Amino acid sequence: MSTVYVLRVVSAHGLPHTGPLTLRKPPNAYVEVELGTQRRITRVAERSIWPSWNGTFFLVSTQQDPFESSSLKLRVMCESRLSLACMPLPFKSETFLCGAEIEVDELIRECELSLDHEKCLPLRNARHVDCGYIRIQFSGIQDTVTENTAITRRTSTNMTRADIADVQHAPLLSVHQALKERSAVGRLQALGFSHEVAFRAYLVCDCDEDMAANGLLEGIFNSESE
Repeated sequence: MSTVYVLRVVSAHGLPHTGPLTLRKPPNAYVEVELGTQRRITRVAERSIWPSWNGTFFLVSTQQDPFESSSLKLRVMCESRLSLACMPLPFKSETFLCGAEIEVDELIRECELSLDHEKCLPLRNARHVDCGYIRIQFSGIQDTVTENTAITRRTSTNMTRADIADVQHAPLLSVHQALKERSAVGRLQALGFSHEVAFRAYLVCDCDEDMAANGLLEGIFNSESE
């Protein structure tokens, strides 16, 4: 039995500048996510003290590797680049800017009260000095409900072709919504997945195409559909 949670690293506010006092610049910031044995990383937001990442990650808790009693650690890192004429490629280095930590139990309890919980965590540097805050969203997809299709708890059961046909012809779907849904599922299929798997991922992720694509590529829905 496994439980899947969705973590979205949204943005940060008030990050410190980097570099010498006379040449201080906004950082090229990214976030390292650590939860138990699982590691994730966001893209780099260049030169901003108010970076926006909107990185979505699927975190799977299993009987062999449960993380409910662990801490979620978020480390904001700065990527520095140095280019010299004698160097064929720019030299890159990563330094720790600041970080935040929260118990997963607390996030799960709050997640049970809200379908898509958003939280702002204070960031502190290595000297434990406040350095702004980071905004995250944490939710469980096992109880995700798609309003237009009235499908609940589809994560733990396989959808049949009849289920998919019922959903595709649901009266609450407008023509525009149906065309948008078909296009999104088609793009997910183009990643190398069957229609059933792609459609199911799209529904479970509440019609969020990016989230569904991330879940498919990480193999979250593959094992469930076999």
